[in-house]
Amino acid sequence: MANVTSSNDWLRSGMGGHNVEASNQANAILYHTLDISLQLGEALGDHSLDNVWRSAMHGIKAAVNGQLWDPTHNLFFDNDANQTAAAVHPQDGNSWAIMAGLVDAKRAADISAALQNRWVRPYGAPAPEAGATVSPFASGFELQAHFLAGFPERSIDLIEFMWADFMLDDPRMTNSSLIEGYSTNGDLHYAPYSNDDRISHAHGWATSPTSSLTFYAAGLQIMSAAGKKWKMQPQLGGLKRVESGYQTPLGQFSALWKTDDSSGAVTGTFKTPSATSGTLILSCKPATVVVRGPNGIVKPTSSTDGLRFEDLPGGHYSVRLK
Repeated sequence: MANVTSSNDWLRSGMGGHNVEASNQANAILYHTLDISLQLGEALGDHSLDNVWRSAMHGIKAAVNGQLWDPTHNLFFDNDANQTAAAVHPQDGNSWAIMAGLVDAKRAADISAALQNRWVRPYGAPAPEAGATVSPFASGFELQAHFLAGFPERSIDLIEFMWADFMLDDPRMTNSSLIEGYSTNGDLHYAPYSNDDRISHAHGWATSPTSSLTFYAAGLQIMSAAGKKWKMQPQLGGLKRVESGYQTPLGQFSALWKTDDSSGAVTGTFKTPSATSGTLILSCKPATVVVRGPNGIVKPTSSTDGLRFEDLPGGHYSVRLK
């Protein structure tokens, strides 16, 4: 594992050592960066360092899971220097362990459940690595972690009570922009600051639901440079309707999904550029829906734990009930 020698990060405390947390030097981000570097090398046709990066990733993954996991709490310790009963189990680092792919599906599910169990309603998800704090910045990582662990309903629940009900509707807020941080008891006090007037009430780092709803609820994910390869995997998590889209140099990616009231199946339409190809993943039974694309009805390539449609050419698709 990388050894962190700096004590500074996003206003969290206790940085340093062999640390799971999401700082520039720490291991979850390092693992993720190496993974992205492999993808960049693939896009550029440069594989000269592939073996070096893969070897480093293997070592980081084994060390983090072997040395920092706390089976009592089903969470990672913050670092290897303090693993006592009073040790911190960080929100940021545990969320990033899922986001970076450091854990298998079972451990990801355990982390997701443990993070949910710490929620403080009606205020949000705590970031104990920064004191008695709710950090929309760190909670944004948690939103992604729940989606990636396969529990979209947890992400939607957290968005609804933390962002919509408290951060936007509380009379002490601006009701139009998002606050930097506050206390776990709902006070507008941010533990890392000694002066409450310093708290930003229009903080860009607090806007994670925008990307989480786009990439995971609507399921619009590009898997290679500019979206030459894409994945469409809607996870509405109890939402009745979601619509999203964006554009890359290859063209427009868009999707509109609805949850059918009677069957619970996700139906809708999506569109990807013609010079692309990708995969559609639906969490429903084979007998539930019909998928139609630019070349007619599409048959699933796999029906284990839902439907998977691979090697789809770019174009307009509809997903309808049978």
